[in-house]
Amino acid sequence: MAILAASLSVSAKAQQTIDIDQLVNASGSIVDTFRTGVAYVGGVQSATYGGNIVETGSASSAHLTYSQADAYNAALNATATATYTMTVQEYVDEAKDEAHMDFTNAVDSYIASSSVLIEAVVVNDMAENAAETQDATKAQEVQSYIASNNVEITEVHVDVYNESLDVVEEAGQEYAAFVAVANDSEVMMQLETEVAAQGEDFLNADALMFEVGFEGQPTLVTSFSTSNAYIDINLPFSYMGAAQIYSEGYSSVFYEDSPVGDCFFDPMGCELDYDDDPSGQTQPIMQPR
Repeated sequence: MAILAASLSVSAKAQQTIDIDQLVNASGSIVDTFRTGVAYVGGVQSATYGGNIVETGSASSAHLTYSQADAYNAALNATATATYTMTVQEYVDEAKDEAHMDFTNAVDSYIASSSVLIEAVVVNDMAENAAETQDATKAQEVQSYIASNNVEITEVHVDVYNESLDVVEEAGQEYAAFVAVANDSEVMMQLETEVAAQGEDFLNADALMFEVGFEGQPTLVTSFSTSNAYIDINLPFSYMGAAQIYSEGYSSVFYEDSPVGDCFFDPMGCELDYDDDPSGQTQPIMQPR
């Protein structure tokens, strides 16, 4: 089986909140004093070149104090000797957030790739109306619409559309796996235990990945390039079958609000409860031209 993986990047993990306020404040005090000193020297230069004698003792306002230096050095030492860690919850939550973004982007890409199919829905609606009424005028309207709009479906359109569906599948698997893991205390404990056994911390992990492993077994993998550690956990979750996916999909807000749903051509005559939409969608997903 092909491996479907999504990495939690190092940049994403670096966003973890760490307590270095002591260093921020101490170094900030040094910078402020340095800024004052630079301004003083610049002022003395201007005054001196103009033949103006500066006031005795005026430099004292820009002096660096011993207490500032001591505080800064103490903050440096505290930061240098601190131990920063990342919990399993923080690690999985970071991965889940990344996967959610990827899934949202995948759905957006699917919608973008659907534009030519939306045209087919419009053509079908107009053609059915002309056929049912046997109205030649309506048939001419279909001809006019075809002539005025780019409604043909090319092989490129087919490939892009199908690929977008595959990306939704993969991104959905990834996001769902991380959500399921985050909600399963036993899997979270197993992940934490195995990482600790490797003498590693999640802060040093390079990636958290979902894989479709051997014989379709859903698997969670984390790796550490610093120690070449590689941990994989078989997830105790079963896949949702295609029949259930499509069954739920036909009754979803996404479907009802799409060009093939009941609310696309008659939005005023259809009410959707967006509060019940698991995607968090609060407004129509697709709109007719």
